[in-house]
Amino acid sequence: MASARDRLFGSVGLSLGHVVVDRDTLLPRALVQLPMLRPSEEGSSTGPRLSWGQGPSACQVFLRITRPTRKLFRYGPRFSREAHAMNIILAREGLALLPSALHPLELPSSAAVQWAEQGSTLAHLRDALFDRGQAGMVYSSSARLFLPFQGDEEFGRLHAAVRLMLPLVPALAAASPFAEGRRTGFLDSRLEGCLHLGDRHPDLIGNFIPEAVFDQADYDREVLQPIGRVLGPLDPEGAVDYDQMNLRAAVAHFEHDVLELRLVDRQECASADVAVAELLIAVVKALVQGRWVSNYLQRVWQANDLLPLLLQTMKDGPRAVFANKEYLLMFGVLREPRLTAQRLWEHLYAEVGGQISDESRPWVERILREGPLASRMLKHVGARVDEARLRTLCGRLMACAEKDEPFI
Repeated sequence: MASARDRLFGSVGLSLGHVVVDRDTLLPRALVQLPMLRPSEEGSSTGPRLSWGQGPSACQVFLRITRPTRKLFRYGPRFSREAHAMNIILAREGLALLPSALHPLELPSSAAVQWAEQGSTLAHLRDALFDRGQAGMVYSSSARLFLPFQGDEEFGRLHAAVRLMLPLVPALAAASPFAEGRRTGFLDSRLEGCLHLGDRHPDLIGNFIPEAVFDQADYDREVLQPIGRVLGPLDPEGAVDYDQMNLRAAVAHFEHDVLELRLVDRQECASADVAVAELLIAVVKALVQGRWVSNYLQRVWQANDLLPLLLQTMKDGPRAVFANKEYLLMFGVLREPRLTAQRLWEHLYAEVGGQISDESRPWVERILREGPLASRMLKHVGARVDEARLRTLCGRLMACAEKDEPFI
């Protein structure tokens, strides 16, 4: 019989976001109604299927696996085929899908932004809570991982492991070095924008890194009840679930028994997204199984301890230097008092790479060898950043997504 720690990773889910753009101008365009694909265009008829949904703004869409799967590695090509089919339909309206984690061009004023589900309670709440011009909300896309659990014991182990790994994610997956037509100074500008989504109402985001809580009762008290106090006067009928307005980097959905990891930038194509997801899952699994340290030691880390490490990798990616010996110890680094995020990921890949599929291993090795997508985007654009070069960059990203090939 499988142990609880093994059962946690029996299946996983994945959702990939896209920004809908005008095919000619490459600027975001609102999608009033999401087109429906014919059954023949929906990918495999066996196993979990893929479905489309709309993000917070009318120019955001996402493609997700309908239920968790045991064979995530098979879904890179399936995601690509589905996105290709959607692009054919959108082309009739002069539209296309942009895989970028954050739209790099200078964009229209926030007044031009439309929320999805205009007129709904959720749209009214977003207007009350957020500035429409915040790029982290309306012009960005992420790859979201869904890790199922059963009960408090599994949730506690999983939440402790995920929280500990969050600062490492941008060093592997950062893909947003440009915003508003300029270089931002961050490799992960999408996350830098996300940090400001709670400026008006800090209880919606906390410290971005989730609180150190490890059962449902504590999660309700420490995370959801403060969100409820913000939403209560704006939504007295309780039409919107509190976790829909939880802006943390990882969010627990206890009604579905799943932990959602939101920190990952979209990569250049679906196979790259799947490869990044596989490596992150392998590291979380090793932590849950106590490969390097016990779950008890993992739970000691507070959000205030982890956030400065995340800020380092958001800015510098793999060049970020971790000088916290206790944090390095959590991943089995015993002798080095300081280590770059690059070296730490190389260590982790040596430790858990055997759990990654043959299909995904070359993608991970390319990232470790050539840097995250953000670094490659900066190299492609060069020292002089202008609109023409950023448009060329967008075109190259769209071609990579269409062909499911790496950005090099």
